[in-house]
Amino acid sequence: MMGGNGTGHEPPPPNRPAHRLMGQVLLDGGFISREDLELALAERNRTGERLGDVVMRLGLADPAEIAVVVAVQSELASLDSAVRAAAGVRRRLGELLLSARRITSEQLNAALQEQRETGELLGAIMVRRCLLTKRQMNAVLAFQQAQGGALPASERLRLGEILVAAGQISREQLEAVLAQQKVRKRNIGDLLVVTGAAKPHHVARGLRLQAKLVAAALVAVLSLADTA
Repeated sequence: MMGGNGTGHEPPPPNRPAHRLMGQVLLDGGFISREDLELALAERNRTGERLGDVVMRLGLADPAEIAVVVAVQSELASLDSAVRAAAGVRRRLGELLLSARRITSEQLNAALQEQRETGELLGAIMVRRCLLTKRQMNAVLAFQQAQGGALPASERLRLGEILVAAGQISREQLEAVLAQQKVRKRNIGDLLVVTGAAKPHHVARGLRLQAKLVAAALVAVLSLADTA
């Protein structure tokens, strides 16, 4: 029978490491739609297969997408670890909330207009308009700081780690390029291409996967903030 949370599994027992459920991460990151998830869950319940195998067999996600989701699930199980999962270039508050589908463009534009008129902080406006709770706002700001490098961040959502998880490069290739990066001071994507470790389309795909995983991490932050 489907777990009570509707995302593919019952909660893990206390003596096992907690993972954010695969179905939830796939949904939060925009890898699949809610309708596709419900279809996959029904098929999993019918066949007894693992959810990831069902999703791939139905053509709803490919092996690389499932692999990177599996690689980051444990990073999204608690508020602290989800905040540290922030990766990529630091983004504005409104852009983060849009990527997490927490607010609409219309709500953001209205809040920005109010900010221009009053000079009030955008986060405070969001809270006053009941778009976020105070705890959620603080958690998103911490996520933003981690994304900008102001707080310690996890390695799992970095581009190189995603490409390793997706099977596009080897661990040895990543370590060699990271060693070169300390000397050459170029971004990891450029170095992967220059050294022949990855093709440009592999890097582009990795960046798209990273954007989806960061969105899933932010949704986890928002959902865990009020329960931490």
